[in-house]
Amino acid sequence: MKNIFLLIAFLCTFGLAAQTGFQGKSTDTKSKVKDPNRSYNQNYIVKNNEAFYKFGEDSLYKYIYNELYASPEFLANTQDGHVLISFEVNYDTKVINSAIIEGMDNGVDLAVKRIVAGIKDFVPAQQNGIDYRSEIIMDIPIKAR
Repeated sequence: MKNIFLLIAFLCTFGLAAQTGFQGKSTDTKSKVKDPNRSYNQNYIVKNNEAFYKFGEDSLYKYIYNELYASPEFLANTQDGHVLISFEVNYDTKVINSAIIEGMDNGVDLAVKRIVAGIKDFVPAQQNGIDYRSEIIMDIPIKAR
């Protein structure tokens, strides 16, 4: 039993010595680390804006439907359904990497993909004023002609 206690005490000394690995100096104080002009009692505000179509969501759907109704794939459509499409809006306002998540399997989904890939009027997502690439998922309902 003494051997077990001795082993535990021996292992605890190594465990306590290897906790952080930070070797601070005795002269380090909080006043050297803190910025005197900054308030540490309030949270920082992070401004995050998602990507959106420049002319509004209604105009985006209207543009997609106007382009789709003129396509031969839609003119041959005889069923109702919806197309779920995923695409990325790049920081240069162009749509890239569009992919059909759920389609109608009659060519309408490919026409929607072609239309969405050609849109260039998106405002990119921003975080603290810096543009970045973001993903958008849209559900587009389709009515039979």
